[in-house]
Amino acid sequence: MSSEGTPHIVIMEDNPSDVQLFELALAEVGLDYSLLVIEDGGDALSWVEHTGSAANGSLPDLAVVDLNLPKYGGLDVLARMRAVPVLSAVPVLVLSSSASPRDIAHVRAFPHTVYITKPVDLDAYVDIGNIVRRMLNGRPAPGCA
Repeated sequence: MSSEGTPHIVIMEDNPSDVQLFELALAEVGLDYSLLVIEDGGDALSWVEHTGSAANGSLPDLAVVDLNLPKYGGLDVLARMRAVPVLSAVPVLVLSSSASPRDIAHVRAFPHTVYITKPVDLDAYVDIGNIVRRMLNGRPAPGCA
């Protein structure tokens, strides 16, 4: 976690409603955090390059990636993150509306990565807060597909 103990999370998501639901899920479990929102794949790749080359050590404690980003998809962003040594071990939660076995298999090929299909109801979305808490504590998120 960051030096002040507050986890730093970066979310790469183009839908403001999904960002709000994510924040609601974290609030429901009482998680204090700082959040950086990146709204498209081009900006996400720029962030990866900048963060990977920065010497200041300000890495996120968790990255949340949507697969369907404009400009460059989440798989491109995830592949680039895993290729950058300082970002290669940052835990990633992929939240996607796709339940495609192919997408899931592609994501699961990356280490330190959990795939969750975006829930369709609010109660299930709130459960994401518990998954994030587990990931931030270095524990696996059970039953995630």
